[in-house]
Amino acid sequence: MKDKYLWKRLIMTVLICAVMVALIPMVSSQKVSAVDKEFTLTLSRDSKSLGVSLPSDGEWKEVQVLDYQKNVLKTQKSLFFANFNLKKNKAGMVRYRTIDNDGTPLTDWSETIGFASYSGSNVKMEGKKKLYASYKLPKIKGVKKYIIYLSNKQNKGYKKVKSAKPGTKVVLKNYKKKSFKYYKNYYVRIEYVVKGADRNAVRTTGFYFTKTFFSK
Repeated sequence: MKDKYLWKRLIMTVLICAVMVALIPMVSSQKVSAVDKEFTLTLSRDSKSLGVSLPSDGEWKEVQVLDYQKNVLKTQKSLFFANFNLKKNKAGMVRYRTIDNDGTPLTDWSETIGFASYSGSNVKMEGKKKLYASYKLPKIKGVKKYIIYLSNKQNKGYKKVKSAKPGTKVVLKNYKKKSFKYYKNYYVRIEYVVKGADRNAVRTTGFYFTKTFFSK
């Protein structure tokens, strides 16, 4: 009896191992979503070029620039960074996927990051007795709205102050309910909310007030 049960257990073990071995190629061939922690965009100061930072995992990437209607405009192959020339006053988005040396996709497309190539004026300083800053938000097809953040530090501490529609003038009257001060740095971060994008790039502009209202 013991030998009979032992043989049954042995046969079951062999069958289970055979099934697991058969499943291995099926699992490894499934597409896996790309990791996007290092996936960021950088617009040049004049908005004529767009830098795309990619995960530095040593794998080749296919990077695409789409318009806001998700039509493919440009494609580039890169390991960790791609750069594209842009037309001004256009909204679009960027995505990537990992590929092998032959260009065969290894992952699904990443999330999309929206951007807008606006090359207009920056923040303007106004007022005499009471200082304030203003910014004219451009009308760009594909941009739904703008979200404005403000901080007195360049890389942290940003607080949302308002959201606004394209074509409107935003007036910033204070920082944390305190009046702006002369010769103190402030930073405006504007998020361009693009139709259809999963998340959006932001643009940061620094400014400060002097007695002659000279912009940094």
